Amino acid sequence: MELSVSGVYGPESLHLLMNLGIKRFCFDLRPLSLNFLQEYKLHQILKTYVTPNEQILIQFENEKTYVVEKILADLKKSPVLDFSKQVSLEFSDTQDVEYYEQFGVPYYWHFSTKMNYQEFFHAPNFQGFIFQLKDLIDWFQDGSLYTFFKSLNDQNVHKKHFNLCLPIQSNIPESMLDFLNFHSIELLINKSVEDSYRNINLEQLKSVVVGYRHALSI
Repeated sequence: MELSVSGVYGPESLHLLMNLGIKRFCFDLRPLSLNFLQEYKLHQILKTYVTPNEQILIQFENEKTYVVEKILADLKKSPVLDFSKQVSLEFSDTQDVEYYEQFGVPYYWHFSTKMNYQEFFHAPNFQGFIFQLKDLIDWFQDGSLYTFFKSLNDQNVHKKHFNLCLPIQSNIPESMLDFLNFHSIELLINKSVEDSYRNINLEQLKSVVVGYRHALSI
């Protein structure tokens, strides 16, 4: 299992997380998100801190094709990235699979029952589903969680990844983690580790991440 952090918007927190051994980061380019990061700031952060050892995910939601293509073209020009080895996309909307595939870049999709998710299993660039903790808890409470994931595993002939995204300070039932066997846990930065709006408390962030690594033995 791998630990990653989503919603990083400041160089200081990125530097701290890298020093804690985190190697997988998601940067949120959704304009309405509280963790929104402007593209020029993304490039500043990447240029200053990122090495060939990190995996970079870029999150979009209901974005126009030409905007995604422009951002990808800029990232391909970055002197600090090996684009084909380091960059993946993350989508949290419900477009047709063809929309995600058109970019020709590995991507992850935030799972939703609002569309035919079975189509993803055979999509060439699809890497895996990202599940929200709140959804898992709902499925657990209505008794459908384990049956549902067994069905997903039976369909997953190409061994796509199942990842879990959760607010950075959350309680995860241990039995759930043992059974579902997630490839990665994605911690979402939110106000629980901020002193004020978009002002990260670095010591608190460090304590939380160290706690997760200890609890998950990663």
